[in-house]
Amino acid sequence: MKALTLKDIIDNGLEYSTSWAIYADGFLSESPARIGSTQFENGGIMDGKKLICNGQELGDLIQSWGPDDVEAIIDELAEDHKCS
Repeated sequence: MKALTLKDIIDNGLEYSTSWAIYADGFLSESPARIGSTQFENGGIMDGKKLICNGQELGDLIQSWGPDDVEAIIDELAEDHKCS
C-alpha cells in the first residue's frame, strides 16, 4: 500500500469536522501524511508527525480556494502555522 502524502489527503478530502485532522511531516505536497483523531495526542500515533489542520479548517480552505488549488491550500496552511 502506497503511503499517503499531504496532497493525497487534501485531494481526497476529510470529514468536515473538528474530530479528525491531518498529521504530516511538513508542508510540502509530497510530505508523508495521515489522518488521525483529534481526541488523542498527535492523533493517537506517536510518529513525530505534526498537526496540519482539522477537517473543518480544511473544508473552509477548499471552499475558499476551490478543490483544484491544492498548492494554494498547502501554502495557506504553512502560513497559518509559522508561529506555532
